[in-house]
Amino acid sequence: MAFTLQNDLLKTNTLVSTAKMSSIVETNALGEVPRAERKPWPNIAMIWAGTMICVPALMIGGVMISGLPVWQAIIAGTLGYATVVTYMTFQGMQGTDLGRPTVSVASSAFGDKGSRLVISFVLGVAIMGWFGVQTSITGSAFSEIMKHWLGIEIAVPLSTALWGVVMLTTAILGYRALAYLNYIAVPALLVLAIYGTYIAIYEYGLTALFDLQPNKPISFLTGIGIAVGTFAVGGVIAGDYTRYAVDRKGALLSCVLGVLPLGILLLIAGALMSAVAGSSDMTKVISNLGYSGIGLTTLILATWTTNAVNAYSAGLALTKLFSLNDRRRALATGVAGIIGTAL
Repeated sequence: MAFTLQNDLLKTNTLVSTAKMSSIVETNALGEVPRAERKPWPNIAMIWAGTMICVPALMIGGVMISGLPVWQAIIAGTLGYATVVTYMTFQGMQGTDLGRPTVSVASSAFGDKGSRLVISFVLGVAIMGWFGVQTSITGSAFSEIMKHWLGIEIAVPLSTALWGVVMLTTAILGYRALAYLNYIAVPALLVLAIYGTYIAIYEYGLTALFDLQPNKPISFLTGIGIAVGTFAVGGVIAGDYTRYAVDRKGALLSCVLGVLPLGILLLIAGALMSAVAGSSDMTKVISNLGYSGIGLTTLILATWTTNAVNAYSAGLALTKLFSLNDRRRALATGVAGIIGTAL
């Protein structure tokens, strides 16, 4: 009797522990997101804003201003982002209708086997590679902070590995952790971008900045292509996040308002800051503008939000690729992040 009671208590404790863990780590992966768990569109828009609030979004302004006059760079970047948002919105609406991520939705067009072997593989490799690039940028920025701000030298590979683990942890926890992280990071980099733009205008003057001529001219269409390439994969994986939207209107608003305003603002800020600093390397730009400690910390926070999204979507792709059940999403995300960091 005592043994039976002890077993019952053990089972109860196990179920409670499992329930608590499930409430912390997201278990929605390839299956349909229940209606009760759908979110208002600002919640999803904040995640998209977090993907735009990143170092590459600033760097693209610096790259484009080296090849185009400021006005042309801004217009080309805007058209590029608008192109991505157009197909992103349709992808997002489909994800909302079905309540499923991109790799699951692709089954209707490619079949289950085709979506696994083609779409999941291609997306997984692309996003894991981008995770590695972003983690490397973060590791470099962190090493720079520790060296110049605190006088401590940390090897970039070690710093990269450390931040890979931190970013990966957020992605493993899932959608809710991504949303909370963006509530902090988005305003922080927004302030940095606005302040950097103010410094650029104060140093040069608005007229002088817009009169700058590119030293390595590129065509206008090339500029549009650069902007599209920066966020192309983001448009493809829209369903990974809009599956949480209540309706199509929510998917539309979250994509348009989450991407375009901040994308354009950061493009302008990156272009003007790079013009003053004489470099498109944002780590150097921030240091040259004289606010390295706080600025680089903000850049790390911003890259964290984007990279957590990369790892999250890569985890969904691997879950589909290897036909794992939804509860294995966290494990697949961890594997994707480790591979990306190693790359």
